[in-house]
Amino acid sequence: MGSVQWIILVPLLSVLSSRGQERFLGNSDEWSSEDSSTEDWRLCNFNGHKLMPFQTLRLDACTLCECIKGTTVCTISGCPSEAGCLPRDIIQVPGRCCPICPYKVSVMETIINMDERVPFMEGEAKTITFGLQVINKKIRGTNRVIRGSNIWKLSAWISRRKDGSGKKYSEKSNIFSEFDASNKKYKRLYWWGLKYTMTPRGGACNNYKFFCVKFGKADEPQIRFNIDFTFGAMNDDDSRLVDCVPLGKCKERGAASSSES
Repeated sequence: MGSVQWIILVPLLSVLSSRGQERFLGNSDEWSSEDSSTEDWRLCNFNGHKLMPFQTLRLDACTLCECIKGTTVCTISGCPSEAGCLPRDIIQVPGRCCPICPYKVSVMETIINMDERVPFMEGEAKTITFGLQVINKKIRGTNRVIRGSNIWKLSAWISRRKDGSGKKYSEKSNIFSEFDASNKKYKRLYWWGLKYTMTPRGGACNNYKFFCVKFGKADEPQIRFNIDFTFGAMNDDDSRLVDCVPLGKCKERGAASSSES
């Protein structure tokens, strides 16, 4: 069968083989050696497979073998001792080594980032450029990266109230692009350069006081592996999903015409 070495990897730790060479978890191509010689190019025989130098062979979801100097070195990836969720919730995805838990997102705070207040004129469209930060509660028994597409949505509107309640002006149900909606980070979600265009009409200066957004889960998220996805605000307080910032000075159409004449 040929010479075989086995390396068992502990999660998040580097491991030394019997030759003192270092193999890193998650990077099967990285191998350090003090010199290079014809020994590097010896073939390997393993379980009836002939491997070229540095060729890899995956035995199962957790085991990857590689031909190194005529020796087949097999790396076994280790998993955490606990998946982090209740046994009944554990999901074993075909082709993945370690079991995973359902996605659970509990939003603590939604924050609009704007450098300055945006002035505008009644009756003229105005584009607001801003950043957004969503801080989620750390929850035991969930994954830290949500894999998929069309995961999130962001509605935006103008309000005369600082909490965004009441009538919504220039409302848009979702201003996220396809790229924005697929942000995969978990604990802190960031977006930069988001754009929203408002069209202040009829009495805008009285009603257009605050720019508001509401963060949420998309209507039909496409989650990889069809994993359950629970979303909500911490303590069921939906105000945590909303943030509003003051707009700048509003110039009325009549006042603008008078000043020009």
